[in-house]
Amino acid sequence: MARKARDISSSGVYHVILRSINQQQIFEDRDDFIKFIYILSDCQKKYDFEIYAYCLMSNHIHILISYSKGTPGPVFQSIGVRFVTWYNKKYQRFGHLFQGRFISRAVESKNYFFRALFYIHENPVKAHICRHAAEYPWSSYSSYLGQNNFLLDINTQKAISLAGSAAELHRYWNDYSISLLENPDRANTDESIFEIPSIQKSLIDERALHQFSSITGCRSPSDFQNLPRSLRNEYIHKLHEAHLSYNQIARYGGVSKTTVHRVLKH
Repeated sequence: MARKARDISSSGVYHVILRSINQQQIFEDRDDFIKFIYILSDCQKKYDFEIYAYCLMSNHIHILISYSKGTPGPVFQSIGVRFVTWYNKKYQRFGHLFQGRFISRAVESKNYFFRALFYIHENPVKAHICRHAAEYPWSSYSSYLGQNNFLLDINTQKAISLAGSAAELHRYWNDYSISLLENPDRANTDESIFEIPSIQKSLIDERALHQFSSITGCRSPSDFQNLPRSLRNEYIHKLHEAHLSYNQIARYGGVSKTTVHRVLKH
């Protein structure tokens, strides 16, 4: 079956989402975040596109860009290949890191633009990583507070121009943040098109991650993937006995659910 062609935005603006395989962590330490941003910066110069917003989460990435040369496929293919090549070499692993094709949404209206802009920056707040978007270091939010971003060229003037002024933009932003606090289920309605599962979804998952680290001694999926197969399989049985779900074992261990099923059958 042929792949569905991507929508081409008449405005040239796209909300792009990159997701990891099995929701495993993409960024395991500070250097991983910085390397991705450097690659994004290099590709920004090479392919000549504007970035309005970005947010690097543990298992997915949001970027709001303007690209006038059709769909941004070549851009993100280059970004993905460069980062995964570097990542695999660093962690001595093989294979894919990102899940299938990236997601891209054509942003055709002012309302959609603001929704994407605000949603991207509020991701860490919704994931309960921080209480305010300004506290999260791996997004472009600081650029909208007037701080220089030394790694990436962030175009904040587009949003300010659409809002009418910087003060008006932040008023919209505060209203959006308040509405999310008052109605946390909003993501299941008009924001559902943006929703990506987070690795930090609940207290249950936090306890499961603690159990995973305690049982295996692994601090990251890469650590688990590099274990001898016999030891890895032994840990999968112990994790299952500790009541971790198949999804949790696959996610924290960076392995497929099929592998977990196969190991637990024996």
